[in-house]
Amino acid sequence: MHELSIAQSIIAIVEKTVPVNEQEKVSTVKLQIGSLSGIEMDALTYSFSIIRKSTRLINAILDIDLIKGLAFCSECKHEFEYPSYGNPCPKCNGYQIKITRGKEMKVISIIAD
Repeated sequence: MHELSIAQSIIAIVEKTVPVNEQEKVSTVKLQIGSLSGIEMDALTYSFSIIRKSTRLINAILDIDLIKGLAFCSECKHEFEYPSYGNPCPKCNGYQIKITRGKEMKVISIIAD
């Protein structure tokens, strides 16, 4: 379950970014996570809710924007939505595909009240 280490990394990013005296005021950590990243959202949310209790981010929640996968076919030069790995290009059925979006995981903002 690599989601636990991802949750720990998110907390480390927030702790590095937010001054110590403001950390307990963090209410939301906004993320962008790609649908092709391999991250299980429920496991990440659960892991974060457990480990935050031992930090100053005890009241923080994750707000996750899921980014759809996009791919580019090198054979027919078609860009298309790519819902999961292993699918061919819908235009030419080719497999010369380069994923252009959907593998990312970014902390977008930290909201403190």
